[in-house]
Formats: sequence, C-alpha cells, structure tokens
Amino acid sequence: MKTLLLNVSCVNSEFDEAPEHLVVELSSSQMDYIKSMCEQVRLLDVYCIEWFDGSGVYLSSMAIEDLIEETNIEVDSIDEAAALSANDPSGRIDSRTIIALKEGFKFSGVPKHCGEAEQCYSALISLKELDRLDTYCAIAL
Repeated sequence: MKTLLLNVSCVNSEFDEAPEHLVVELSSSQMDYIKSMCEQVRLLDVYCIEWFDGSGVYLSSMAIEDLIEETNIEVDSIDEAAALSANDPSGRIDSRTIIALKEGFKFSGVPKHCGEAEQCYSALISLKELDRLDTYCAIAL
C-alpha cells in the first residue's frame, strides 16, 4: 500500500466549495496498473490515458486542520482519520479519474452538481514515488 497526501487545485479559482486536498491509498495492483498505463502513453505516443477510479478522499483545508487538531495526529497518519470527514461538503466529488502521462500521473474530479468549469486536479506525481515505501506528502497547510 502507498499513501498519497496531495494538494488539489480547481480550474475555476473563484469556486468556493472546491476541495483543497486529496488523500489516496493505492494498492500494489493499482500502482502496477498506473505504471503500465504510463508505459502505454509512452509506447502509443499520446498525451494521456484517463480512466475512472473512485479512490481517495477529497477534503478542504479546514477539514484537514480540524482532523489534525481534534485527533492530535501527525500528517503521515491522516489517511486513517480522513474517513471521519464524511460531512465535509468539499469532499463530494463525481467523475473521479486517474490521468496517466509520460512523466507521471495525477488525479481529477468534478465537485457534485458542477461541470468541467469547476474540475479539480492534483499535482503531477512522479512514477518514482510508487517505488518508495513511505507516505508521499505534498500537502502544504
């Protein structure tokens, strides 16, 4: 298992209910699939391959700060507490996808009852991160 703690940005920077973070736990089979899709992007010489995947919990900064404060946890173990944030309106995301590119991959989703104008993306994650055992934390609080 690999845990990723990521920042998320919205296409529409003025959209107030966009999530700001994503917590994802990837299984070894998911990591292998991501690697193979990135390899296919290189072999086929296409920009990207995108597929639907419901992994992860989207959160607002306020929800993450509340989790850290209330549960007195370290950032590495926030994945365990992310499930407690089910009431965070920023976490309601539809059309969740993973996007494989030549140089890595990223996550994407559309907030519930919104369209592509409010699409949210994580930062690009290097494929090398999947080979490391430790938690990947890119969250800036």
